[in-house]
This record gives sequence, C-alpha cells and structure tokens, in this order.
Amino acid sequence: MNPRRATACAFLGLAAVASALTAGQSEASSKDDAVEAGGRASRPPSGEALAGRDAVEAGGRASRPPSGKGLAAGDASPRPDTGVLIIKKDQPGPERTVRLKTTDGWWIVMTYRPPRKGSPVAVLVHGFGTNRRDWAGLAADLARKGWGTLALDLRGHGDSRMGPSGPVDFASIDGGGAWLDAAKDVEAALGYVRGQRIATRRLCLVGASIGANLVSRAAAADPGLGCAVLLSPRRDFQGVPLASPRPGLRALAAASRADPHSYEALESLAARRPGIETLDAARGHGAAMFQDRDFYRDLLRWLDNAARP
Repeated sequence: MNPRRATACAFLGLAAVASALTAGQSEASSKDDAVEAGGRASRPPSGEALAGRDAVEAGGRASRPPSGKGLAAGDASPRPDTGVLIIKKDQPGPERTVRLKTTDGWWIVMTYRPPRKGSPVAVLVHGFGTNRRDWAGLAADLARKGWGTLALDLRGHGDSRMGPSGPVDFASIDGGGAWLDAAKDVEAALGYVRGQRIATRRLCLVGASIGANLVSRAAAADPGLGCAVLLSPRRDFQGVPLASPRPGLRALAAASRADPHSYEALESLAARRPGIETLDAARGHGAAMFQDRDFYRDLLRWLDNAARP
C-alpha cells in the first residue's frame, strides 16, 4: 500500500475510536445524573452497578444504597444513617425514580414528575397493601394540566422493602403503633419536593386509606402545605389515628357510603373541623373511588381550585 495512504487510514481509524469514546462518555453522563442531599450534583452509576458503588450521605459518610434489583431481592443492607438521596434518570420521559433514606433508616422509592414552571405538585400516598402505581391514572391526568407529582411506596410496599436491618414486607409490620413511623416516609417525600423549590402554596398532599390517615397527621402539623386530600380515612388505621388538618388549610375528605367505616370517619371529621370540604363517591375505597367518573371529575376540579396562587 502507498505509505501516505496507509498513514491516512491509520489517522482516520484513531479519530473514529476517539469519537466513539466521547459519545459513550456523553451518554453515560446523561443517564447517570444525580443530586445529593446537600444539593450538589454527582454521578451515581445506573442499573445494577448501583449496588456495587458508594453514594455520599449528607454527613459525608459513604454507604451502599440498594439498586432496583437489590431492593426486591434484599442483596443490600444499608446502615440506618440518614440523608442519602439518589436520582436515577435512566428511564424515558420526564419521570425520575428517586430513592432516599428516612430518618429511621428505611429506603423509600418514589416516582417524581416535575411540574411545568409555576405549577403545583401533588405528593401521593397510597393505601395499605397497594403501591405507588395506584396513582398512575391520576398522575397522568394531573400532568396534562401541568402539575408535578411525587408518588411514593410506603415502607414494606412496592419497591420500598429495605428496612434498617434488611428486607421487610408490609404484612410483617406490627399494627400496634409501628405504622405511625410511616409518617417519616411522608416527611421524606415532602423534603424532597421542597428541595425542588416548590412554593408552599403550590404543594398538596393526597392520601388514600392508611395514606389518608398519614396525610391527615402531616396536614395537622406541617405549616408548609397548600392543600390536603383524604380519600377513605378511618378513625384509626393500623394504629394511625386520624388527625384534623390545621385551621386555614384547604382540605377535602372523601368517602363512599358503601364504605361505612370511612364514611363515619368523614362525618366525624367534618363535624369537629369547620371548613373541611367533603365529597361522596358512589362506591369504592381509596383510589378505587376513581371508578366513579363524576366523583373523579369533582376531585380534579377541587384540586385545581385549591392549588391556585
């Protein structure tokens, strides 16, 4: 071969290799963005590699957060330190899967969809024995209106099965008061959303079943909320008493007459907390009431009105 031609071919080959390496680094960067608890940007590994790499906690210590696979299989056992926040952005669309640790050492998994600029965010807390996918329809309908949503899996449910000492299923958690600690899951979710600089008046809590009771307790104590929705609350659910949302907070309680325990709790709450609004559904409990289309339309309308600036 002509020496000049051979030299040119070698140069072109090296250029192609360099270009491929650059593209690979760029793609990895776009998929592995993360935000630490202190607000700094970092780059955690995505997928299964997450289990084999350290993340930095708020206090500067290193721990090993479980990956998606590890959460289900229980092959990671993080220490009960607090403050780790990891965002995986390796799924299509604007949704992010968020994993963070509560103050008592549970790894809680959430799906976050950012709002359009200036729009509200709803934090969605599911019922006993279900998971964050219960909210898929509501989250999609709110997104079409510009809302952001954060749907979490409560401890022991869905992908949130890694406790301080290892894997735990919700059915094994004592109902004699241990579920009160799930309020820390809601606190962690609210802390994450506030880290996204969402205005207080634009933040709404929505809970179903035991999630409604947990939301009621946050709505009673947290001054940084714009509104709260309680779907099928009960006077006491697995040791979580129903609380009255603080005065001045826009609040809605809803239940079906076909669900007597929840309907009785709704009437009792409305009697002792002036100003709370109520909705009746034809049937269902918690998110299952959305099958009543009139009820569902009224709920969406209420949320839009309650979250107005």
